[in-house]
Amino acid sequence: METVKADIYSDTLPEASEIQRTIKEKVFATTHLDKMQSALAYLKNRYVKKYNIWEKYFLPLVSEPEIWEKSITSFIENRNHVAHNKLLDYAAKVIMLDDTRNFRRYIQEAVTKFDKEIVSEEVEETIQAIIDQREYERESLLEIIESETGVKIRNKSEIVNMFQNTIDDIYSDMVNRLYFNDKYETGEENNLQIVSGDQLLFVINSKGTRKLEIYGIIEVDDSEGASSTLQIKVFGLDKMIANEQIDYVNGAAEYDTEQANYMPVIKDEYNDKNMKAIKKAIENFLTDGSEDEEIQRYNMKRKCEEDWKADVADMLAGK
Repeated sequence: METVKADIYSDTLPEASEIQRTIKEKVFATTHLDKMQSALAYLKNRYVKKYNIWEKYFLPLVSEPEIWEKSITSFIENRNHVAHNKLLDYAAKVIMLDDTRNFRRYIQEAVTKFDKEIVSEEVEETIQAIIDQREYERESLLEIIESETGVKIRNKSEIVNMFQNTIDDIYSDMVNRLYFNDKYETGEENNLQIVSGDQLLFVINSKGTRKLEIYGIIEVDDSEGASSTLQIKVFGLDKMIANEQIDYVNGAAEYDTEQANYMPVIKDEYNDKNMKAIKKAIENFLTDGSEDEEIQRYNMKRKCEEDWKADVADMLAGK
């Protein structure tokens, strides 16, 4: 038990010549056990403690640490009592059996918890190898299906990438349109995630009060013949100015035993025609914003001119 509860120290020591000389004197200059113990204590005090074996590896597996400590203390005391008196009567036997049962229960619980939470490196490698093999077999089968039928059956990652390309197209189009426009600033683009609910894609801010926000809601199903959607919402000044949907239908095929090959069932199809409506809504909002700013500047200029003319008229009238 002392070994289990031992401390582990770093394996490096200061390289100062004085310390190295002292270590040699204490360790190599004597064969007496008491002096060797003194040298060991000297070394231990100069190492840096890294961790305690019991606290790091065993204690997290014990469900009731305080009761465990009491049980082990009781067991050791009872064992020492029996060993000292060299007598084991019926009452002592019952107590020792109870202590043993308690230990067995704690150990079984710890082993179960260990198996659930801690997987060995060999097991992890085996599991990963199985996953890789299954993925390789799936990709090989899909390549055969595509070559024989022309049908593409995409996984979730590939479907999300298609939707992401559409978002990239919209974003890059806006960046190019506003490249030389110092009235607006396009924020960074966020990548699509397979999550539920709205997710912010990007924002366009103006130096005034106008603000454009583009959100996406994605639903992905990579089953054969299943539909996936990307709903794009555009908000300008906190009002929805566009709400369009991009659709994808995954391909599907079946094996024809008579012809000994795969036959198409559903052709994969990606429909992003509504992307034009989204771009147009954003463009109109930005154009209207520019016109509004021009009108505001014109009205302000006109008011200043009218005020100036009124002041001049008052001066000429002697007011």
